[in-house]
Amino acid sequence: MLQYMEADRALLAETDTEIVEFKAQMSLLRQKIAGSEDTRKLVQGRLQSYKYPVLSLPNEIVSEIFLHFIPPYPHPAHPVAEDSPAVLARVCRKWREIALATPSLWRAITMSSAISKSALLWAERSRSCLLSIDGCGSGPFIMLPRDRWEYLKLRLGRDGPDISAISFPHLRSLQLTAQQSQQSRHSFTLRDVPLLRSVSLDYANSATIDLPWAQLNVFHMSNTRLSKCMPILRNSPRLERCVLHFWVQGPSDNPDSDILLPQLQSLYLRPFSTSLEALLRNLVAPALLRLALAENLIPADSVIDTIQSFISKSECKLQELNISYATISEASYRIAFPSIDKISVYPGKAPDFSSLEAF
Repeated sequence: MLQYMEADRALLAETDTEIVEFKAQMSLLRQKIAGSEDTRKLVQGRLQSYKYPVLSLPNEIVSEIFLHFIPPYPHPAHPVAEDSPAVLARVCRKWREIALATPSLWRAITMSSAISKSALLWAERSRSCLLSIDGCGSGPFIMLPRDRWEYLKLRLGRDGPDISAISFPHLRSLQLTAQQSQQSRHSFTLRDVPLLRSVSLDYANSATIDLPWAQLNVFHMSNTRLSKCMPILRNSPRLERCVLHFWVQGPSDNPDSDILLPQLQSLYLRPFSTSLEALLRNLVAPALLRLALAENLIPADSVIDTIQSFISKSECKLQELNISYATISEASYRIAFPSIDKISVYPGKAPDFSSLEAF
């Protein structure tokens, strides 16, 4: 019995010693915690008093930065996309105030029935700015203030509103796209568009499109028959830049007389198949400076002769020639066309000159 009691007394003493040591350690830890808390308060105070450089910038500079964040006008951002001005307005109160005070942030609008409310809100925030609208022809795009439309991109629907009698005083550019299977079912007319200068038609039957062709400077037509392009070209004497992407079907597609485009400077031909000979034989462009076409769409034994005949008939001073899908060497082209400053020959597909910005 005495032996067990001695052991317990020893264990008790040892435990008391450990408790004293633990209390000493706890006291030291409390001191360290208190010191760390003081340091934390000090650092937090400094951070709270710190002004981030972007928040110290003048509002005008921040507004300009915002304008470089969104897609360049007239390209719109989807309201929920990462490059949408709506994203900027959600960062903090100051940024929201700046964004809402910058009308140019909201002038490029994506429009559809699903997001018509946000589109109308953006139009309101854009104040008096001219608008770029990307919408569906059967959607409520017509509700946007029409006196401010500058760029209009529409996907035609079967039940689109009739806007032929409406005036669009500032409309400069129009892009129309129809579904391939429905291209003959659509009709679109604009008459009172005094500033309209650029038109792009994709899968849109020209017989159903009524526009003031005579005032156009830029024309882009894709995925249609050559015969559908001809009436437009004949009625567009002021064209300066033109992109044609067509297919030819039958002899009726061959022009029956010359087409004179006296101001045309850039021509980009992108046919699906068959020959370009018919078009080049009947097209006259005395001011042409830049020409791009596919070599494989001219009979192999007459490529250079066809281009030479076109240049000779037009009496143009061509400065740039771009040939895609070429089998003839660049050296041969340079020998045939010594007066052309820039000749680019591509064995396959050439760079896309559709926008004509770099061509």
